This record gives sequence, structure tokens and C-alpha cells, in this order.
Amino acid sequence: SAVQGAYRLERSRRAEWVQGRTVEEQRGRLSVQAALAHGMQAVAEHLCDAVVSLSEGGAVCVKHLAIDSFFGRPMLGRSLADAVLESDRERLASAMSCASTTAIPQCLQVTLKGARGTKEAKFLITATGAAHPKFLVGVCSEPASPELSRTSEATLRADCEAALEAQKA
Repeated sequence: SAVQGAYRLERSRRAEWVQGRTVEEQRGRLSVQAALAHGMQAVAEHLCDAVVSLSEGGAVCVKHLAIDSFFGRPMLGRSLADAVLESDRERLASAMSCASTTAIPQCLQVTLKGARGTKEAKFLITATGAAHPKFLVGVCSEPASPELSRTSEATLRADCEAALEAQKA
């Protein structure tokens, strides 16, 4: 009947409208995420010696000669965890997880290992909110300030855990 036809047409038009609105919202979120990622990268490039783009699994996903030079080897496709001492890998994974979950940048002091030996460095880990790259990691070859020492990492971890608990509540 005509009433059923009108009902189906109205339902179809509403579904199209909702779909269009959803696509517009997603475009807006992606635009904001892209702007945030660009801003985070600009800050990290200004404050750090190198900025590394990482995939979700922690592998370097953008080739950059300065990064290869900084680490003393080609890094594209390699895990950033492979460039730090084994004793720092769990803390690196924890900081990346926290940055991803809370969207709060994390600072971490690590010991890098390379062909020329080891050296201390600071990582500024930010989750981009995008699928690729998932993380931007600013690398500073010298400790930036005493406030970011290994002892303050316990405080940062506690803050991260508190932020996670607040999100669950």
C-alpha cells in the first residue's frame, strides 16, 4: 500500500541521513586528530634531537635519515625496543600503553644501545590518536631536567594509573 511505501521511503531517507552525519563526524574527528598529531610532532621536533614515528606494534614506520644516523643503523621496520637495553623494554612498553590509553604524553629515561656503545636518552612518547603512525617518540640524547629522572617515573606511572582509574569511573 501507499502508506507502507511512504514508511519504507522515510526509513531509507533517515538511514541515509544518519549515515551522512556519521561520516561527517568521523571526518571532523580525523581532522582534529591530524592537527593534534602535526602539533605534537612540531613540539617534539623543537624539543628533541630526533622524532620517531612508530606503528601500533612499536616498529619505526617512517624512514628518516636523521633517525638512522641518531641510532647508528637503519631503523625502518625495526622495533624501537630493539634500540634500548633489555632492562628498559618493559618500561617502554608500559609508557607506550599508558600514552595510548590516556592520551597523556609520557616521559621516559632509557639507555640506548648501538654500534658505538650505550648512551642515556629521554623519550617523549605521544599517541597520535591515528592508526598510522600510532606513536610519535621524541628522542633527546641528554637528560632534559632532573625532574624527569628515573625516580620520577614512579610518580608518572602512578599518575597514569590514577588517570586510567578516573576514566573507568
